Amino acid sequence: MIIGAIKNELEKLYWKKRIHAIIGIILFFSALMITINFFDKDTGSSVDWKESTKEGIVNIENHLSTIENKNSQEYVELLNQKDKLTFHLENNINPEHQGASGMTISSVEGIFIKLILPLLIAIITADIVSGETSNGTMKSMLVRPIGRKGILVAKYSAALIVSIGAMLLSDLLTYFTSIPFYGLGSWNDLIVVGGENFKAIPLWEYMMYGLALNIITIITLISVFILVSILFESVATTVSLSISIILFGGLLANLQSQLDFLKYFFVLNLDLASHITGEFSAQNTSLSLSLIVMVMTAFIVSCLTFARFTKKDMLI
Repeated sequence: MIIGAIKNELEKLYWKKRIHAIIGIILFFSALMITINFFDKDTGSSVDWKESTKEGIVNIENHLSTIENKNSQEYVELLNQKDKLTFHLENNINPEHQGASGMTISSVEGIFIKLILPLLIAIITADIVSGETSNGTMKSMLVRPIGRKGILVAKYSAALIVSIGAMLLSDLLTYFTSIPFYGLGSWNDLIVVGGENFKAIPLWEYMMYGLALNIITIITLISVFILVSILFESVATTVSLSISIILFGGLLANLQSQLDFLKYFFVLNLDLASHITGEFSAQNTSLSLSLIVMVMTAFIVSCLTFARFTKKDMLI
C-alpha cells in the first residue's frame, strides 16, 4: 500500500513543471561545464605539478613568517595547508586530479552542495504539502486507508528519491561531459584526506564517502522544507521561505568566525564531504560534530513535522 502511495507521489512530482525545470538547470550547468572545459582543456597542461607545489609551499612559508600570533586560526590553517602539500610531494600524489574521474569528485563538495543542490531540493519539496492543501486535493488524500503518517512517509520517500536522482544525474553528466576533454582518468588514483593527520585513499572510495554524506544532507534539507510546507499553506510563501533559508545560511557563514555558536546551525554544515579533505569552511568544528548537527536537525524537525501534520485541520 505504501509503495503505491510513493509511486503516486512520484507521478505527481514528475508532472510538475518544476521537475522539468530542474532537469533543464542541471543540463544547463552541464553545457556550461562543457564550454569551460573546451576553453580550459590546455590550461596548465605544461606545468610541472611538483614545481608548482614546491612554489606553493614556499609562498605559504613566507606568509607564515609574517604572522606574529602562532596560535591564530590563520596560522594554523596555513600550516595545515603547507603540511598537506608536503605530504603530496613526499608521496608523489598530484593535488590536481586528472581525467573525468578527477573532475567528478569535485561535484561532491563545494558550491554545488552548499547552494545549487539545496535550491533544487527546495524547488522539489517546498510545496509538497502546501500545494495540495491550497488546491484542495489534500482532502481526498486524507480518506485513504494508509493514514496521515503513511501519506507523509510517501511524500518524504518521493522527495528523497527525486533529490538523490538529481544529485546523481549531475555527477554522471559531469563525468561524461569531461571525458572528451580530460580522458577517463582512473578511479584508483589517490586523493589526500584529513585535516591534520593525512592519508591517501582511492578516488572511488572518496566518492562513496562523499555521496553517503550528501544523502544525509539531502535528508536534512527535505525534513526542513517539508516542515515549512506544512506550516504555511501558501505555495509562494513556502518556496520563497525555503530558498531564503539557504541564502541566509550563506550570510551566517560570514559571521561564524565571530559567533562560534553558529556552527550548530544546519545550514552551515551542508558541505559534509569537505570535512574529508580538511577543507570545511566553518571553524572549530569536525565531521563528527557536523554529522550530529545534521542528524539531530533531521530527527527533531521530522518529529515536529509528523506531530503537526497528524493534528493539522485540513478538512475545512
